[in-house]
Amino acid sequence: MIKRLSILISLLSIVTAWILSGQVWAIATITETQQQISATATESYPQIALVLTIWLLIILFSRYVKGFFGKFLLSAVTLLLFATVSPVWFDSAAGNVQILSGAITKAVGISDWQAQQELLTKVYYQHTIADFFVIAIIVGLISTLFVVWSGLPKGNASILETRVDRLPKW
Repeated sequence: MIKRLSILISLLSIVTAWILSGQVWAIATITETQQQISATATESYPQIALVLTIWLLIILFSRYVKGFFGKFLLSAVTLLLFATVSPVWFDSAAGNVQILSGAITKAVGISDWQAQQELLTKVYYQHTIADFFVIAIIVGLISTLFVVWSGLPKGNASILETRVDRLPKW
């Protein structure tokens, strides 16, 4: 029952993170043309879509992994995926509007961030969406690790079994 609940929490947190990463995180207006530009997390951090896809696959296939080494590997990959998304935490905490850099380059053609900053007015960073994204990722990490490590074999099956253990008893 608890494992099913943690699977549901993991799936909901990953889906929530996916939805929040597709929302607009930063908005600004270009001074000269009065053009409003915006950026989402999936545009600014292209690794997010790949990380969330792999994370979803880990959740779905973790129930088929029974051995200690497999669970260790899934945990290590999950922690590495969590670390891959870590630049978002710092940008979220700082309200870094440099995520608009790609949209500004497309609109104006200037790729230097210092020059781009001089073109912007009315800059707004949506901290709420970014912070909820970080919370969803943290909840997803905790619940995914619980899903991976719950359900260890019970009964007469040992966790660390070798071929020597399966030799016939004479």
